[in-house]
Amino acid sequence: MTTTSARSFGSRRLGAVLLASLLLVGLLPGSVLAANSVTPATGGTAISADKNSLNGTGAWTTLTGPEVNGTSGTLAAGTQTFTIADAAEFAFNTAAGSASLTGAGCGTLAISSGPTVLAASVSVTLTGSSSGTCNVVLSGLQVRPTALGAAPLETSAIDASGIVAGAGAGGTLTVVPGAAFLQFTQGTIGNAAAGVDLSPQPIVHSEDQYSNARVGDAVTVSIKPGTGTSGATVVCTANTVATDGSGDATLAGCDIDAAGTNYRLLATTPSGTSGESNLFNITAGAANKLFLFTQPTRGTPGGAFATQPVVEIQDSLGNRVTTDSTTTVTLAITTNPGGGTLTCSGGLTRTAASGLATFTGCSINNVGVGYRITATSSPALTAAVSNLFDVADRLAFTTQPSATTSAGIAFASQPVVAVRAGASNTAVNDQATVVSLSIKAGTGATGALLTCDGGLAKTVVNGVATYTGCKIDKVSPTSPSNPYKIVATATNLTALTSAESNNVAITAGSASKLGFTAQPNAGVASQAFPIQPIVAVQDAGGNTVTSGTNSTATVTLSLGAGAPVGSILICTGGLSKAAVAGVATFAGCAINIAGTYTLVATASNLAVSTTVTSATSSSFVVTAPGATITLTTNAPTPPGAQNPVILWGQGFTLSVQFGTNGTGKSFQLQGTRDGLTWTTITTLTTDVNGRASLFYTPVTNLYYRAVFAGT
Repeated sequence: MTTTSARSFGSRRLGAVLLASLLLVGLLPGSVLAANSVTPATGGTAISADKNSLNGTGAWTTLTGPEVNGTSGTLAAGTQTFTIADAAEFAFNTAAGSASLTGAGCGTLAISSGPTVLAASVSVTLTGSSSGTCNVVLSGLQVRPTALGAAPLETSAIDASGIVAGAGAGGTLTVVPGAAFLQFTQGTIGNAAAGVDLSPQPIVHSEDQYSNARVGDAVTVSIKPGTGTSGATVVCTANTVATDGSGDATLAGCDIDAAGTNYRLLATTPSGTSGESNLFNITAGAANKLFLFTQPTRGTPGGAFATQPVVEIQDSLGNRVTTDSTTTVTLAITTNPGGGTLTCSGGLTRTAASGLATFTGCSINNVGVGYRITATSSPALTAAVSNLFDVADRLAFTTQPSATTSAGIAFASQPVVAVRAGASNTAVNDQATVVSLSIKAGTGATGALLTCDGGLAKTVVNGVATYTGCKIDKVSPTSPSNPYKIVATATNLTALTSAESNNVAITAGSASKLGFTAQPNAGVASQAFPIQPIVAVQDAGGNTVTSGTNSTATVTLSLGAGAPVGSILICTGGLSKAAVAGVATFAGCAINIAGTYTLVATASNLAVSTTVTSATSSSFVVTAPGATITLTTNAPTPPGAQNPVILWGQGFTLSVQFGTNGTGKSFQLQGTRDGLTWTTITTLTTDVNGRASLFYTPVTNLYYRAVFAGT
């Protein structure tokens, strides 16, 4: 391997440059030399050391150019060659590259061969002559280093010879460091207190895989995710530092704000390269202040706060001083709107344990809105002041639900319930009490359902639970009168007295739909259903509309979709009935054919602009009756005789009747003298009424029967 700097390279190549110049002077006129030139190749001045052919990826770098440029018809026949000056360090890709002529004045000039790409050179041979501006453009040439990319990094020129000559005229090839590898080189970072500079301060070195230092990499240091304390940050005087000529980014003034164990620093660059430091711990600083780690909230008179106060001993950055087990903390009321007294189980003073002073059973005996307590300590640290909180004793409806509302329709006036400290003061600092509504037991109709948008339980906002869309589905009884009452209770603070609304009367709403209050059930074809249909005119909540024009609407029954072909529904008195007090009662309803059915009820004779939705019954099954065949004769039976009798030579009629579903049935009419041997007289087929007849003149005494082979 030969290594040179650009400066020494120029000196070393001077002899070759002079020789090429002398050769050109001998071959071409001085005017040609002045007219033809080379545009150097670009793209080769930042070739990654990782691309060498002996190690790494071996990837090729594609060049743009070079070009040979001629003007005024000066570009003539000949061979142009571009040679890598330091062939021991770089090589062309012999399988890549092309050449072309551009310009309006190329005349008869043509590329007779090439480009011929060898490892160290590229040649193009021209024939003919140009008549004006003409250029030879080389495209797609590729190069890569041939040696390992260890320091010092390589640089080589591309020399031109032939039509145009010049040392380095074809461009420059330079190897730069490969992809970065980061590492902390300052030595082991030791444990430190929160907010105190780390020691030693981080130094991050950036180099490629061949130990070539990378200059100018922007390095940022952070806490590696998953290490130390969540939310902690590292702060440095400047926390994006560029690597210097030695590849080092030296940071200063770096510290971490949160105490914790197993911290690790992470160094990154914009390209995504990273490196990690050793593990170290951050401890809390000296005790400096108190902090209400758990705030007191929501009390009832003499009842323990919903959350009890816990006071934390902190350093100046807010880290818990876990080593503190001696500081004593005392609580006192400092804002006292109700003139109350604060008490806690075991007293108002606690000694810290591992940096926490935990209080239990704390309460205030009087109601009030906007209490505040303060924690002080010995030795004296900065005091901690609580948020405002309330001591309440009851719930109250501040907005009553509507006194009268239609069933299934949202109350015009929706309930609003407040947490109260006394009769009139709303506990505006309460954001946690959950208020639930229910129907008071024993009021209204049995089985009635109260619903509200978003549910019956609401968490108060500033002490108030506001409801929307509340409604009750069933009419309240009027005889005897039994209106509804709604009860509000605090499900997560049961010591609050519940509240009871004013009376709420629920009436039937306007007619909205029909409903089967008695469903037709399984029966036998052509026989009345065991349970006859009853249809009611109902409001949206399913309550019967007992008064008004629509309470006398005409209700009509019909077979629902999917009924068997030929099926017919009949009812005693017809398929339409006028409702009485909202109820249409049907009788004697039957269907003639076995199958699975539904009935549809529709309404007519309604008030103007009223639409009532039809109702479909539950599905039910009608079965066929038991099979029957009846055989009769018109021959008379004399008094005292057991069988019909006819005179010799006279005829009579035999009639056969099939039961339900007897249409089109074929059967045999047979006779016998002894009751044992039967002979077929004829085969008959029933008509649409399930009936068939035969006039017959016997020649002897016979018994007769009808025989059907089906079911």
